[in-house]
Amino acid sequence: MSTLSSRLQDLADKFAADLVHAVRSASLAEILGATGGLASSKPAAKAAAKAAPKAAAPRAARSAVTVDAIVNVLRQHKNGLRSEHLRKALGAKRGAWRYQMQKAISEKRVRMTGTKNSAVYFAR
Repeated sequence: MSTLSSRLQDLADKFAADLVHAVRSASLAEILGATGGLASSKPAAKAAAKAAPKAAAPRAARSAVTVDAIVNVLRQHKNGLRSEHLRKALGAKRGAWRYQMQKAISEKRVRMTGTKNSAVYFAR
């Protein structure tokens, strides 16, 4: 068994030495071409910075639903609106709408009658 282990170790050492010799003797263009890397003259840091995704806009800026928009739609409907009709009129998703509605209620710009599914919202 020790003969097999020593033979494998010798082969691995020889392979590693040959690999290092091949890399040292090759040009940078050959290495990049063989690995599919970038053949650019830009430093790696600049290339990585350009490839990095842009930071997303803050959640409030991305949301088209605002407290003002909610109040404006509710002012057009004197009898109030249920949440699903209000979201449809605003073209809003549930999560963004819910945050803005809670904000409108806490600012006392909107009042709510009923609970949960039977809630109707009115502008103040």
